[in-house]
Amino acid sequence: MSKSLSRSLVGFFSVVMLVFFVAGLLFAGVTGKINGVVKDKTTGEPLPGANIMIKGTQMGASTDQKGRYFIINVPPGKYTLQALFIGYQTVQKTNVMVTIDATTEVDFALSSRVISGKAVTVVAERPLVQKTLTQSKYTVSAAELDNVLPVANVQGIIETAASTFHGYVRGGRKFSTKIIIDGVDVTDNYYTGGTGAFGTGDVGFSYQGYRESETDQSATISVPSSAIQEMVVYAGTFTAEYPTAAAGIVNIVTKMGGAQYHGKLFMRGTPLNTMRHFGTNVYWMKGGPGQPDGYFNEKERYLASGTPYGERAASLYTWTDALAKDKYYYNPDDSTGLGRSIELVGDLSGPVPFLGKKANFFLSARFSHERPTPMPFDVNQHINVGLKLDYRFTADKRLMLYGQVVDGGKLFHWVNWKFNPKWAYYMQGAPRYKDLSVMSYAKWIHQLSDKTFYTIQLSYNGREDWTGYPDDNGDGFSQLNEKGDFIKFSNRQQYLKYVGGVIKVDTLRNKAGDIIGYDRYIDPSSANGYKPGHFGDPKYRVFFYSATDPASGVNEAKANFYKVDGWYKTHYPTPLYIDTRRDATVLKADFTSQVTYNHLVKTGLLFRYNNIYHHLLQSPLGGAGHQYPTSLFWVDYTKFNPKEFAYYLQDRIEYKGMIINVGGRVDGYNVDTRYFKNDFHPFDVIRTPAPSSQLLEYRPVRDGKIGWKWFFSPRIGVSHPVSDKMAMHYSFGKFIQYPNYSSLYQDYNFTNYAMSPTIYTKWVDQEPIRATSYEMGLQYAPLSDLGIDISAYYRDVSNYSSISYSLTPYAGSSLTFATTWGHADARGIELTLTKRPSKWWSGRLTYSFSYIKSAIRMSSKDPNQRQNFSAKKDSAAFGGKLPWDWIDHHNYREQDITVRSTSNALAGGYDRTHRFAATLIVYLPYGVQLSSIGDVTSGFKYRPLENTKHNPYFNITPGINTGPWNYHVNVRLTKLFRFGQMKMSVFGEVRNITNHENILAFNNTPFMEAKDQIIFELTGNPEGVRNVPHDAFGRMLYGSARQLWAGLQFSF
Repeated sequence: MSKSLSRSLVGFFSVVMLVFFVAGLLFAGVTGKINGVVKDKTTGEPLPGANIMIKGTQMGASTDQKGRYFIINVPPGKYTLQALFIGYQTVQKTNVMVTIDATTEVDFALSSRVISGKAVTVVAERPLVQKTLTQSKYTVSAAELDNVLPVANVQGIIETAASTFHGYVRGGRKFSTKIIIDGVDVTDNYYTGGTGAFGTGDVGFSYQGYRESETDQSATISVPSSAIQEMVVYAGTFTAEYPTAAAGIVNIVTKMGGAQYHGKLFMRGTPLNTMRHFGTNVYWMKGGPGQPDGYFNEKERYLASGTPYGERAASLYTWTDALAKDKYYYNPDDSTGLGRSIELVGDLSGPVPFLGKKANFFLSARFSHERPTPMPFDVNQHINVGLKLDYRFTADKRLMLYGQVVDGGKLFHWVNWKFNPKWAYYMQGAPRYKDLSVMSYAKWIHQLSDKTFYTIQLSYNGREDWTGYPDDNGDGFSQLNEKGDFIKFSNRQQYLKYVGGVIKVDTLRNKAGDIIGYDRYIDPSSANGYKPGHFGDPKYRVFFYSATDPASGVNEAKANFYKVDGWYKTHYPTPLYIDTRRDATVLKADFTSQVTYNHLVKTGLLFRYNNIYHHLLQSPLGGAGHQYPTSLFWVDYTKFNPKEFAYYLQDRIEYKGMIINVGGRVDGYNVDTRYFKNDFHPFDVIRTPAPSSQLLEYRPVRDGKIGWKWFFSPRIGVSHPVSDKMAMHYSFGKFIQYPNYSSLYQDYNFTNYAMSPTIYTKWVDQEPIRATSYEMGLQYAPLSDLGIDISAYYRDVSNYSSISYSLTPYAGSSLTFATTWGHADARGIELTLTKRPSKWWSGRLTYSFSYIKSAIRMSSKDPNQRQNFSAKKDSAAFGGKLPWDWIDHHNYREQDITVRSTSNALAGGYDRTHRFAATLIVYLPYGVQLSSIGDVTSGFKYRPLENTKHNPYFNITPGINTGPWNYHVNVRLTKLFRFGQMKMSVFGEVRNITNHENILAFNNTPFMEAKDQIIFELTGNPEGVRNVPHDAFGRMLYGSARQLWAGLQFSF
């Protein structure tokens, strides 16, 4: 085991102890309900005054005059209910399952014949038809989540829901699905799942190859699957108590400690030190004997030139096969990634010592050191620790506290790496990554009576990400073994230290071959400036490259072998530092009352205070202006405090033949932005005094605040139970949501004007996404252990995409303002078959058909559809205000969502027309269990380049091509051993057991997009012009190859 990994393990266990003693604690904030009727077994008459108790808790109820009872505010889980009545035999029902947002019906029939000291025990069966279900709901229980299925994480289980595909729910944007953990919204509200502004595009910059967000990063924090009590996916519609979301909700409730101590330790890893991948060898361009081009051949040509320039250039070619194997985690000889992945998960729960029965705790911890892909230097490591406490002051007053920390290197000083193809031959040039997430809350629950309770919750949730380069010893270089804080380039002195003097000081000759004098171009006071007599000595060179200095050729160190146009670099990364923080403090209160047996009313308030901070300095092509840092960097600096307010009221009306969920929600948003005084004059151009008149800055000229905006969203769902084996549901809802904050604040202060001749920014007063959802469904149980759930849905969305206006101001750079725009609709059918666990097996099969279209603007000569404006010509005519209301006049046609619907090809498509997913668990003799999970999906859609026809409404076939079908099957075999109260299991699992090559998308190389697509259309090869298995950001174009895992688990 490596020293760094050993230190990480020490840090892992240190965090466990730290959180145990210091962190706050938590309680599951989402609950269910139990109701039923108690009758005389012989006469069938109701028994008023009977007592119903939930064993092991202080929850219970008494029956009314009609023998009816209800128990509200019950956390999800498995319970034993006991019915007691004087003169009657006690009856208890075990295995009663309670799920969130649902009513579990448990009836009792008591016998008047009393057998002293004995109680009748009945095992309850969870009904396959949920009579109170008024909308689509995909529930995953603790049994499936507790490391039973062969998946990498919780997201792998979510993908088995018919409504979800790679983080998208029914065609919505990734940010349109909210992720909630114990009542706290933990959705990443800045970047969501590897997508940028308006839910499209790349989160990064192709010139430097970095990426700030990954496709599975939709939440600011995650919970180990073994710590989850229940997970529910809502798609289409959901009740008014949930935060506004235009697509869906993933609701997670974590486990609580019980009256007895329980513990578990789960370990798994890859036994082999190798990882295969599909496609071409990453280093096929290295060249070699007998090859006309390549990395080594290029180096030899420089050496053969015999010039100081050539010798210096050759010295920058430092990559070797041995270095790749030793440091880069890749074997160029056989296209194999190197390194093992390790996961350790532990939890401990029970009563808090010395507090008797008043308090329980649940402690969970996870350490992961993983190779996300077989690509070079793709390494990710995290420590995740959470602690939860439930303290009961009295039977009706409880306090729940929670604290969770996820460290990605910030606290314990390591760095994570993401494969960066630009730096495949010089790993030091690739940026490093760190992150830190914290979630905590305190929740007070007061049960005023058997019918009424209220909750007050104060929560904090935040994540901060850093991208950059460390220099632990301060020598001016970022080496592979350095793991501290990143260089911030916070002043000119620090810039000179790392980037050098006034020019690129790396060669004695310019591109023309002329000698460059030292005195003219080298700053002698620069700590890393070259000194005469030390040419070529690494101690006297700078680490970074600056494109703002006069061209000298080799400093940029582009490697032009195999005619790849300088895409690969041998040394000298451009300066980069990014710090993105998003956190929220939320205060909310909920009041719930079973006002009558048939009406459960819930109302609540919420206030959310967000803190958004984004600081980006990058210099791929240099800066502009004459103020630091804009003279040397592209700069995007934003700091905002958007606020949200919500009020909701809902009523669950329950009768024997009909259940209705009806409610409404009022949402208010204050995005903390300001209008311009004159839209045609958004900034003043500030220059130095004449005669130099050099640009200093573009200073925004703003006016009043945009202020609060208010929206009302009605929601209704109806369930009609036909019988115990059949129920139908119908639902309707309107949903309002603003895009993620990267869609609102990009270059708000006009500091990124060096990026191009045009300033790209976002309009300050955008319209939110508005979705109207309709759904109808049927539940049917043809057999006692088989359930069928089928739903049909339609969602109509406005402001789904974006549109822009271009402005030529009175002075300075032109601008492009982007804002929300465009219509979309999604419709489909979803089918779920559920096999209840029996003696031998259980399983689930889902199928979905999805049809999604979005608006694309059509050109027109209508003057009301202009997108280009000039201050000199239009300011007076429009009264200083851009005509944003003209957006509604733009003609559009609908097109299928394709991989070219966004510049991020791997995030394109948002769904597949046909999808199958299945889970299977087989219970074999001698404690052996076989579990499997798999999926089959139709290919992504793309528009052939030669297609120029309009795509008719409701017609998805003309002009649309489809990629190959994909399928993926994982299998795990487990053997269980019992030692008294202790259990141990060992297992082995194979992911992608058939080793099927799944093509996720075709390449999308900047400036070569069309060539890449033509190659795919003609040959089926997704790798494009550069013939590599990844895109420009290092993301794989293929799914994972076959991989072996092994592990064991101890529990008591």
